[in-house]
Amino acid sequence: MTPFAKALTLAQLHDVAEYYASLPRASEGNAVVASSERGRQLAHVGRPQQGLPSCELCHGARGEGDGPAPALAGQPQGYLEKQLKGWRAGGRREGPDFLMSLVSSKLSDRDIGDLAAHYAALPARQLADAAPKASAPGAGNGANHDR
Repeated sequence: MTPFAKALTLAQLHDVAEYYASLPRASEGNAVVASSERGRQLAHVGRPQQGLPSCELCHGARGEGDGPAPALAGQPQGYLEKQLKGWRAGGRREGPDFLMSLVSSKLSDRDIGDLAAHYAALPARQLADAAPKASAPGAGNGANHDR
C-alpha cells in the first residue's frame, strides 16, 4: 500500500478516507461488536506487574491514535487480532521502535481477542478530526481537485 498511498495528493487521500468512512460498518456475524471490559482494562492500564504497558500510552486514551501510533478505535476486530498475532509471531513488519513485537509477545490469544473487541466497539475518529480539510488554507498541494 505504501507506494500507492505516497503517490496520492492530500485531496485524494481525503477522498479515499471519505469513501471508506461512508461505507456501512462491518459487523462480526451480523451482530454488533460488544466491547470487552477485560480489553478495556488492558487498553487503559495494561499489566504493569508483567511489564505490559497500556495501549493508550501510544495510541491515545480513546484509541484515536497519537503521533506515529495509528488509531485503533473502530477498526474491525478480526483485523486488529490478525495484526497483533502477526507481531507476536514475528511475521508482521515492525515499526521504528520495535515496541509492538515486545508488547504482543506478552499477550495471550484471549488478551488479543479482548483488546480487539474493545477497540472495534469504539467509534472511529471522524475525518474532520483526523486531518485538516484539503480546502483549508495551506492544505493540499495546490493541484486542482474535482470530484
